[in-house]
Amino acid sequence: FTSHEKYPHAGDWNGIIFSYNSFALTVDQRGNFLSGSTIQYSIIEYGGKVEVKEGAYISNNIFRYNDSSSEALVEFSGRYNIFINNNLYDNQESGSCLALNGWGNYKFNNNTIKNNLCRGAIMINHGSGEINGNNISGNYGGITAASATGSIINNVITDNKIYNSLELYSKHNPEKRYSYPNAAIALLYSDYSTVRNNQILRNGGKAISLLSNCSTKTVIAKNDIYHNSSGFYFDELLLDNKHKNDCSSLWIKYNNIGGNIEYDFYNKSSKNIDVSYNYWDGEASALSIYGPPDKSIIGLVNDSPALVAPVGVDTTVLSGLLLENFLTQDNNYIVVLWLKLLPGKEYNIQPGTKIKVMKDTEISSEMSDALNYYIWPFDSEVKSLEGLYFMIEGAGNTTYQYSING
Repeated sequence: FTSHEKYPHAGDWNGIIFSYNSFALTVDQRGNFLSGSTIQYSIIEYGGKVEVKEGAYISNNIFRYNDSSSEALVEFSGRYNIFINNNLYDNQESGSCLALNGWGNYKFNNNTIKNNLCRGAIMINHGSGEINGNNISGNYGGITAASATGSIINNVITDNKIYNSLELYSKHNPEKRYSYPNAAIALLYSDYSTVRNNQILRNGGKAISLLSNCSTKTVIAKNDIYHNSSGFYFDELLLDNKHKNDCSSLWIKYNNIGGNIEYDFYNKSSKNIDVSYNYWDGEASALSIYGPPDKSIIGLVNDSPALVAPVGVDTTVLSGLLLENFLTQDNNYIVVLWLKLLPGKEYNIQPGTKIKVMKDTEISSEMSDALNYYIWPFDSEVKSLEGLYFMIEGAGNTTYQYSING
């Protein structure tokens, strides 16, 4: 799909629209295309916006030299939306390179989004799904999730110039706009999400920003966060008097953090935030974990105990079970079990399923959480790994036991 002009320019033609009455997308259990609206193995250049109103499967394409006039370059609003293995580069001014606006499901995986003038590489406004394995560099923004749920895993986000703030508005009330701090990964009221195993390096703004009411669990773990203009930024989102949670559900652990210029962690909220069990690379970095000095209105930051060595970041998405242990500053061990639900399989995880850390007697247990990645962290420390094992108690008194080495 290209321009008819002898000397083509971005925006020479209007773009592509999959309308509301286009064929509905169907995929198999593993997410492979079966039928419906699709663009595959194509080049889309010198055009405008690609708009998908009823779901589509878009894969293995090149998007280049397009100009969507401050709107999203590729925008989904359907029920099921798949955008995988695409290359987007050298596109002109747009609101975001890739966007979902609506309550649909999305899978935005394994794309390269590079050297675009987009104010955000990926923007999710509502919806539930996954943003995994993307390479995002040289843009004017990273990944933003607003009122969304899902996973942001295994992405490489480097060398982007991040705007300090972006504006969101509701389609139901377009006159009212909300400004929020932008970042390489920005979560706005997007509790119940997992941010894991990402490399966030050398970006010209915040690495991760969170605006949250802490109503449900948000897991941020095993990310590399180095040499950005600033590191983590947290503020509470007070929409009304109902949201007065204590933020104990915010789980920020096992990250490697250091060398960020302005700060490594900044707590602007009135909540106390626990960031223990992270690796702070260098003594100066640990000193840059702070909030403003008026502690009557600003919450504290607890960074102890910290890890004494960097956490290895996985190169592949986890399958099944992984047991890990980390050594803390006081020479104790903390142990974590990661359990991933595999695609194409059915699981019956009943409410009340428990997992326990056992060593003669129970050390700790926690109820399961409805995340894409089922993660049970245990903050109880042990002096020795000898004799330690995990036990999963399921429905019908079924018990599964795993040793620390198996």
